[in-house]
Amino acid sequence: MGIIKKIWIVLLFLGTVVFGGLSQEIVHNVSVVNISVPVRVYDGNRFVDSLKLEDFEVYEDGKLLPVQAVYYIQKNDVKRGEAPARSKAAAESPMNGSTIIK
Repeated sequence: MGIIKKIWIVLLFLGTVVFGGLSQEIVHNVSVVNISVPVRVYDGNRFVDSLKLEDFEVYEDGKLLPVQAVYYIQKNDVKRGEAPARSKAAAESPMNGSTIIK
């Protein structure tokens, strides 16, 4: 095998090792639309079912998040729901979600 052929093989091998080690990191960005936070509130042994939207605060990593809706659900039925008024465009958007607190 000629010297030039040996040099090309070595260079090809080194290029594969060096540049193959520079792999790219894959990053995925995800948007969360709805987060359901089930809550049960008791005053002693009595279940409290009269709470309103302004009675709740949700924090993530110490940052206050907006609570967009509160629903009182009994078994599988929504007994009462409360959400702030939204614009017509926001109400019609299929990607616009609500935080559900039970």
